[in-house]
Amino acid sequence: MNMIKKVKISVVIPAYNASKYIKECLQSLSAQTCKDWEAVIVNDGSTDNTAEICESFAKNDNRFRIINKSNEGANYARRDGVLKSCGGYIASIDSDDVVAPWYLSVLYDYLINNGADIASCKYRQSLPFKEYPKQAEYKIYKGKNNIIQAFLADGLQGNFYSTLSKRELFSDIDWKFSNRHYDECAYLMIQLYSKAKTAVSIDVKPYYYRTVLNSLSKNIEYSCGSGKISNSFELVKKTKDDWTDYFRGINVDMPKQLAARNLSSFLAILSVAVDAKYSSDKIREFINYTIKEYKSNFGKEYWSQRSKFLLLVLRFGGEFSFRLYRKTVFLIKWVLVKINRI
Repeated sequence: MNMIKKVKISVVIPAYNASKYIKECLQSLSAQTCKDWEAVIVNDGSTDNTAEICESFAKNDNRFRIINKSNEGANYARRDGVLKSCGGYIASIDSDDVVAPWYLSVLYDYLINNGADIASCKYRQSLPFKEYPKQAEYKIYKGKNNIIQAFLADGLQGNFYSTLSKRELFSDIDWKFSNRHYDECAYLMIQLYSKAKTAVSIDVKPYYYRTVLNSLSKNIEYSCGSGKISNSFELVKKTKDDWTDYFRGINVDMPKQLAARNLSSFLAILSVAVDAKYSSDKIREFINYTIKEYKSNFGKEYWSQRSKFLLLVLRFGGEFSFRLYRKTVFLIKWVLVKINRI
């Protein structure tokens, strides 16, 4: 029986039919300047040759370990990776993404130097990466209320990837709670943030987020296990009560901030539905519900500029204007990626 060596950092990598990009992902992890880590790759029932690619890495580098399991979705893949890991700190990478050589180093350095329980960084949507900054801007948040408010306002990442957390924060995670919702990463992170005493947000981008239709966590349909965007939208509507109940349970009263967060979720689902060329009848249903739900402008002071703009588009331009907006966004992103501005 092989003994598993304790390491500083465990990197959880959920993977589902990731054969096209996972080799590049694992190569970027191999090149880390921080050497004291392990990678726990959770093959979530892939039907391609994802497992074979991962096994070849594990044969050549014993820091890579593979867990093969039946398909349950992204949330439970992360759960199994965390439970099987042995690091004192836990990070994550999506199987189709790439990280800079200093990804783990910057998260660990700022977490340790600031006495934090969680460190988060930003991500980019184009390559190449910049060099490790000698000094980066960062913000420190102390106390449960300040940390959660920063999370709701996007001051701290709502994604499991691009974060590093102390292992003890995972001790009582309710994975079933996370799995009930469309944005399971946010419901995992809110549980971690609610336990943290100090969190640090670093203004650097050592994480390359690749937009891929069939990826494990970026495909909303797959992540919620529903197979339908309409079910994702229903999940978002139902999560309002869950958010409220959870915050009441941890003695946090931020109804306006929660309303703003839910609005962002509605608009994200609507964007995915439009991009996926979902039926016009269902798109109009989404639009009408969103307008009705936020007609009172409750929590408007916490809405992002993007949310405010999109609500105006929906109210006065409807489906046509929103589709035009999405096409424009796609074109702008394409241009910025080409000139390496994102």
